Amino acid sequence: MICFITGRGYEMTLAPLRRDRAAPDIRVYHYEKLAGRRTLPRATYIFTEIDRLSTGALIDAARLYRRLREQGCRVLNDPARVRTRGSLLPALFAAGMNPIDAWWVDEDRAPRRFPVFIRVANAHDGPLSDLIWSVDDLSRAVEAAVVAGYPRSTLMVVEYMAEEIAPRVFRKGSVYRIGERYVADVWTYARSWSVKADRRDIVEGRDDAGELAMMRANAYPPEAEAAFALAEIEYGRLDFGIVDGRFCVYEINTNPELFGIRPHPIPERNETIGLKWRAQLAGLHTIDTPSAGARDRVAVAGASVEALARSREVYPMPPIQVRLGVELARRGNRDAALQSAEDALAANPGSTPALSAAGRARARAGRLDEAIATMESVVEASPSRRRDRAFLAVLLLKAGHPAAAFRHLWRIGIQRIVAQRWAFLARSLASRLRH
Repeated sequence: MICFITGRGYEMTLAPLRRDRAAPDIRVYHYEKLAGRRTLPRATYIFTEIDRLSTGALIDAARLYRRLREQGCRVLNDPARVRTRGSLLPALFAAGMNPIDAWWVDEDRAPRRFPVFIRVANAHDGPLSDLIWSVDDLSRAVEAAVVAGYPRSTLMVVEYMAEEIAPRVFRKGSVYRIGERYVADVWTYARSWSVKADRRDIVEGRDDAGELAMMRANAYPPEAEAAFALAEIEYGRLDFGIVDGRFCVYEINTNPELFGIRPHPIPERNETIGLKWRAQLAGLHTIDTPSAGARDRVAVAGASVEALARSREVYPMPPIQVRLGVELARRGNRDAALQSAEDALAANPGSTPALSAAGRARARAGRLDEAIATMESVVEASPSRRRDRAFLAVLLLKAGHPAAAFRHLWRIGIQRIVAQRWAFLARSLASRLRH
């Protein structure tokens, strides 16, 4: 089974796979529905649409990736490592692997050459502007985009790099990566330099016999493998052009559309489409995980202990050590959890989260007096932390100090009443203002 993880509404790219009996067993999960899942089927998992995720969703996805790997699953496209367009194009240019430079508009850089265009970095609808030929026009184009509602933080400037293969005819090539397999794609032809959908009516400049030979040999440009490696993308489609004989990367899409077999008016194109589709299916079968039944599931709640431990070895950081202690405790490893919490506290003695984690770890280890003293330090430093105050009350009850425990419980009750009262007043005021 292969499980694709994508955003809601973006699973249609996989429709041909679900219709073809020769394809592996496919299942789709939406990022929005994975929160709170405790188990998932044992399968191969592919993370897609990474560039569309919010920061919080991206962190959750990266943690799920690590948890799945910890459980022995094959997982493609690490959300914490994948370079999307906003970082990929500048990195390829800096490495001398691509002639196209790109940068965020907030960098306030003057182009080294014209023309350029602007686009929304993480959108797949093509350029936002036409070709721009001067600094003044670039400034006006950016301002027009912002006025129209496109946030500056999402806008990129990209250098133009394309060439006609015939008058008013442009073409774009693609290479798919599926695990360790690379599959050449058919050429896409268009009347515009921004090549998106294939125009079947274009006959000028075509070389269908050469394309068929290319597909039979799976002769994709070797530079594609290096670009995928730099992007750290293991499943996706790289779009490129050939300009003055040079390979030019335009983007890598982590949720490429799989078109299946569709009839084409040009006979050679029908064979190339079939070759591509069969190669894609073969690639998917190489990464497939055979299903062992509905009961073969893996635990995915929480974070990966292995990943957190490796992170600590690379460079110890208190928040990560605190999280490692929490995950170790969740798995019943109290001694290791206590040591991790103590290490985090030693590295950052003034950290309230580290104090809280240490207090809980000491309580689990039976060191009640130390735990009480630690939690008292937490609530003294941060009186509004109701959960820590409630935990301290429980510890005080265990230690035989009901009066002290009651004072903390009373404080929690007052805090809740005040919070609720302020919320009620705010709603009332908002209602009056509306009327």
